[in-house]
Amino acid sequence: MGYQVHTILAKEEVLNCPIFEVSHFMWTCQVRPQTFGRMGYLKGQGLYIQMTCLESSPKRVYQNHRENVYQDSAMEVFFAFPDAGLQQSEPPENEDVLYLNFEVNANGAMYAQYGIGRHNRQFITAEEYVLTGVKAVVAADQWTVELLIPNELLQRVGGIAEFS
Repeated sequence: MGYQVHTILAKEEVLNCPIFEVSHFMWTCQVRPQTFGRMGYLKGQGLYIQMTCLESSPKRVYQNHRENVYQDSAMEVFFAFPDAGLQQSEPPENEDVLYLNFEVNANGAMYAQYGIGRHNRQFITAEEYVLTGVKAVVAADQWTVELLIPNELLQRVGGIAEFS
């Protein structure tokens, strides 16, 4: 999926960023509520993401970071950074790709990992969990998540410098 990331100066400006639709669900999902979001590069801080799921009464058992929030109602932000030789239009198919994933349930509990390939991932640090400022809000007919993927994390795990 291609998405143009715009630079924003305040979190509220993410509302001016394009909407993306979530169309990939775990194969075991029996319910697939409409889910969408927006993302912008918050200048000097990192990638800021807001996502909304049109689901009332989401399942939300897990309360703590690093727990299996994917067993609850959860939304995930997943990034693959292909090696330099791969064209942008091609999906990364090798195990030499840096992956970052951030799964968040309606309690704001997050399961966040990074690593090369599918099976060599490790959790982000406790300090990085705090820097994400992850937050979830449940309303009558929807729930939302917001989080920041901080520059420090992108630099540490992938050598990714600040976006311009």
